[in-house]
Amino acid sequence: MEIIYKLNTATTEHINEHLQKCSMLFVPTLDTTVNINEYANKIRNHAHTFEAWVAEELMGLNAAYLNQIEQKIGFITNVSVDLQLQGLGVGNQLLKNSCLYAKNLGFTHINLEVHSLNKKAFHFYLKNGFTVLHENKEYIVLQIKL
Repeated sequence: MEIIYKLNTATTEHINEHLQKCSMLFVPTLDTTVNINEYANKIRNHAHTFEAWVAEELMGLNAAYLNQIEQKIGFITNVSVDLQLQGLGVGNQLLKNSCLYAKNLGFTHINLEVHSLNKKAFHFYLKNGFTVLHENKEYIVLQIKL
């Protein structure tokens, strides 16, 4: 299986389909926290997408808002990898791609939020160099220096 990494090529429909398929992998499930159709549209229109494709199917997605260049802090809104590709380093590569891209644009940090119940995602981000910025009962905000 060949994995191809791309930037900003997924359509709203690709993103929507991917998020619907991965919804159950989120803690809590994505469909209980956002309207996936609206979220896919927001990502397509306002975020940079770092994508992992197998054939014609979007199998991994990292979406980052890199709109506030003045503050030099980006925000990752989504990292999701299809269950079939988990454990193969796809999430790590997508994260690396987004951080390098943001650094090349002049960003100095990237933040993200993870639900406090999502221990798997929390440890994934720590393993990839993020540190805890602050937390409350529901969310942990992490940051990486680029």
